[in-house]
Amino acid sequence: MLAKGIIEIMQVFEFATTEMVEIIPPLRVVTAGDELPSPVELASLAADQMGISVEFLKFSDGRGFSQGRHLRAALPAQCPVVAGGQIIPDQADYLYRAGFTHAVIAAADIGQWRRSLAAVATRFQHMDGSPRTR
Repeated sequence: MLAKGIIEIMQVFEFATTEMVEIIPPLRVVTAGDELPSPVELASLAADQMGISVEFLKFSDGRGFSQGRHLRAALPAQCPVVAGGQIIPDQADYLYRAGFTHAVIAAADIGQWRRSLAAVATRFQHMDGSPRTR
């Protein structure tokens, strides 16, 4: 996603505003299923206010959602947790509830992502804080 020493601005979908926004890409990229950065690395990212991008290799691989949840709990709110790779609009609500702040999507797909977020009125999967969470 990012060559060492190169910082580029990219357009991403922001869940909170449902708009495309420009951000500087996170310096740390992990693939869904990879080991997460150590607590020391996470503390360093937090101190630098940098985020993490989780790249989904397959849209059906749920490990990225777990990673997003763990990262969101470990990083302060101003550090973005970005979903990228093989993600689909149907996953928008769950990505957001798992702690992702942004998603790398094509600007042409923003309408479908907005509709997908608005379509979810009832949630069957419980998240942290629920007495039914495993």
